[in-house]
Amino acid sequence: MSFGHYLLGWIVNLVPPLMGLIAYLKLCRVMRKHGVPSALYYAYFFIFYGYGGWLMVVLTTVLWEWSGLASLGFIFLMAIMPLVMIITAMVLWFSKTKNRFSRWAFWLCAIYAPIEGIAYVALYLITADSRG
Repeated sequence: MSFGHYLLGWIVNLVPPLMGLIAYLKLCRVMRKHGVPSALYYAYFFIFYGYGGWLMVVLTTVLWEWSGLASLGFIFLMAIMPLVMIITAMVLWFSKTKNRFSRWAFWLCAIYAPIEGIAYVALYLITADSRG
């Protein structure tokens, strides 16, 4: 394998998570300035984790090569993360805090599982020819 291949692997596996962490910390700073309760920070952590995980799966698939670790991440995103997002959406729905941050967090959590289901069906249909 060439140096460029290894460099691309480093870029794919380090740059998106670092950018996501920086974006999350900036969002936390903005929420702190607006007096948002700290419990909402956890909801946004799960949101960044879930959607960022899918970004990593797509980038790994398109730009690099699939691995066992990518498979474990994919299984986690398919099996566990929808439950986490549904529970988080329910907690946000019943919380007393209603502001723009909590509304965005609720909707981002609520649409996670349907988007994942649609993507799964689309992937199944797209790959139907390769299954024979």
